[in-house]
Amino acid sequence: MSPTRRTLLRAALPLAAGLAGCSGAGSPDGPTTARPSGTERDPEVSKPRNLDGESVIESMGEDDGPAGNRELITDADSADSIEFAPGVPDEQVESTRAFLAATDFSAETVYHARATIESCYRFRIRSVTWEPGRVEYEYCRELRPATVRCESGTREAVGLFLRIPAVLEAEIRSAGAGGRSPCRDSAVDWGTIDATATEAPDR
Repeated sequence: MSPTRRTLLRAALPLAAGLAGCSGAGSPDGPTTARPSGTERDPEVSKPRNLDGESVIESMGEDDGPAGNRELITDADSADSIEFAPGVPDEQVESTRAFLAATDFSAETVYHARATIESCYRFRIRSVTWEPGRVEYEYCRELRPATVRCESGTREAVGLFLRIPAVLEAEIRSAGAGGRSPCRDSAVDWGTIDATATEAPDR
């Protein structure tokens, strides 16, 4: 006996429901906010410096308390409340505020980490990886362009603001960083540093 039309429809319904449930999760166009873990290669980053060698951030605006070594910036109000240290150049403060303002906090999070580096070098962030309660990044170190003013033998504080394409709400319980020096594919190969040059946009 041939199956009836109603029997065929009943058999097809579970399959259709399963396909509908998987379409968003497996699609490359699905929402990034649903990613509890992942890795972003060559993430967008802002790297302001404190030329006085202290922390880049003076306060995160929460009860005027000092900033820690690492924080998640999860909304526009938190970003607006950040107070930068006096030693950070005005143009770097402005560019970092613009970076934060351009972040879509409904789908993205900014991770901030403290670091220090020799004045004549800069970090290049290669990737950032996240999972519940943990963020880590990979970096390499290279000479800054000859158009950048620096002082050999001195160290400066750097604030690394990394944009993560996912919404992270839990507090960071652990963090990590790993890298190498110099960058293997660096396009900067200056034999000398001009100490009288003015700073270029790329830090």
